[in-house]
Amino acid sequence: MEIPFAYSSDRGKTWSPPSTVNDDRPPTDRRNGPDHLLPAIGVNKAGVVLVTWYDRRESGDNMGWKVRTAASLDGGVTFTPSVVVSEAPNAFTSRTEWIQSAPSVSGGGMRRTATGRPLSVGVSINSFLLSGGDTDGMAVGADDVFHAIWVDNRTGVSQLWTAPVTVRGSVQKHGAAELAELDDITDKVGLDAQSTGFDRSTGTVTFVARLRNTSTETVRAPVKVRVTSLTSQLGVPAVVGATNGAGTVGAIWDFSSLIPKNGLSPDSAAAPKTLTFRLSDIRGIRHARQSGGFASGLVRFDARVYGRTSK
Repeated sequence: MEIPFAYSSDRGKTWSPPSTVNDDRPPTDRRNGPDHLLPAIGVNKAGVVLVTWYDRRESGDNMGWKVRTAASLDGGVTFTPSVVVSEAPNAFTSRTEWIQSAPSVSGGGMRRTATGRPLSVGVSINSFLLSGGDTDGMAVGADDVFHAIWVDNRTGVSQLWTAPVTVRGSVQKHGAAELAELDDITDKVGLDAQSTGFDRSTGTVTFVARLRNTSTETVRAPVKVRVTSLTSQLGVPAVVGATNGAGTVGAIWDFSSLIPKNGLSPDSAAAPKTLTFRLSDIRGIRHARQSGGFASGLVRFDARVYGRTSK
């Protein structure tokens, strides 16, 4: 289980494709977790979006949790790297008190009297408490401070906790000041793949691409591309050589110098540009049981393109 996020810009008529807010590395076998659950969401009057959830990346048994949070400064298109909110985990140890649920009986219908041959009675641990139940929340103050609410058993019993979360940073249109005056032209362009390369000794992945105008309008500089998601099945990916120096989500590539002076006309492509990534902590190729194939993806990224067009 993961924490997906989607937003609507037309009062709920349509929704964006979901993105994953929890930012832990994809596991080798997704059937064994780690699972993340119980998200809560808040928006302050400055336009900051904050999501909290019970996160199990540090729980070896996929049962305990810590509360983590991530913020969005661009309306939910991208999220910051997550941070831990709770000072102590909810954990299930050999000393954790096991709280029982009501006895279950067979043959009694809605009654609590066991009948039949044989009489059958069962006593179990209350799984509601093991799973976290419905125990998270979020409040937002008039001072723009978020207040996360959750439960954990650090004292030996499940209790309610809260902590203030202040987000440092300002909301920017398109996620960056240098993009604020440009238009989102993602649906008017495409990327033509020219070639790829992978240097296994350095973990360097290269992708040579040409920006193609797929619209009936002329695309004019400046044109900039912003990474909105970045994943890998084999390693931990980072962008190398972004214009704004960012190495992950939010990295910006400037394609402006590759656009002809008179603009990029319909169905024409700009000069090629090499996009470079670096993988660290590379795993071996493995069989992906959930898909029936192999986990062999080097880099996968989503991006949005910003620029100007004219008739």
